Amino acid sequence: MVRKRTTTVAIRNAPVFYDCEASCGGGLPIEIGWAFADSTTGEIHSEGHLIKPPPSWDLAAVWDPDAEKLHKITRDELYVHGRPAD
Repeated sequence: MVRKRTTTVAIRNAPVFYDCEASCGGGLPIEIGWAFADSTTGEIHSEGHLIKPPPSWDLAAVWDPDAEKLHKITRDELYVHGRPAD
């Protein structure tokens, strides 16, 4: 699942921001996202990509239900909508 958003603001030459969500503190990555401002239009573009856990990851061992409440991403969503990690 790709989450995309575009917003127009009066910003020029803004930095790129990256964000990662994890299965728990110090756990496996489950989503990566980024945002940047287009220096010609001032639009802010952002994307977020769920990561489909490969079979070698023991996600159940490092899944924190409290972290799931914060990021609101379920394990089922990762397997159904996630992009391969490799």
